[in-house]
Formats: sequence, structure tokens, C-alpha cells
Amino acid sequence: MTEVTLVAVDADARPELDPELLTAWLTGTSAPADRPEHITVRSSPGRVELVFFHTTESPCAASSAATEICRRAMEAARQLGGWALVPEL
Repeated sequence: MTEVTLVAVDADARPELDPELLTAWLTGTSAPADRPEHITVRSSPGRVELVFFHTTESPCAASSAATEICRRAMEAARQLGGWALVPEL
């Protein structure tokens, strides 16, 4: 399991993202190597919390796969243009 947060960084970004649509974008950009099982999305104005469930071999691989899925979705969907991944601490 990996948690990822997206935040709106652009004033022109949609104030809130549709969870079902975002789930579809993320699922659509997932590659077999990412080994996704399930994605949960919780959206609020200016912030989206994502939880990825994977069948990867390690937590590091799961985190890397989740980040790559998000990056691919953000590159593919114009609606995500004003959003960014919150850096991991």
C-alpha cells in the first residue's frame, strides 16, 4: 500500500477533481509492471489523497510505481495540469 497526495498549484487548476474520473485516469495509465490492484481516491478542494494497493515485491517498489502512475496520468490529462505531487518526507 502506498499513499500519494496531489495538490493544486495553479490558480487555473480545477478546484476539485472527480474521484471516479481520476481513478479511471490512474488505472488507464497503469502499466502491468506497476502491478496495481486497487486505487482509492479522496478528493477535497485543492487536495487529493490517493491510496494505491499493489502486488509489488517491496514497499519501495510500490512507492515508485505509484509515483510513476501519477506522473503518467498528469502528463496525459490536461485537467491535471495545475496539480502536483506532494514530495515525500
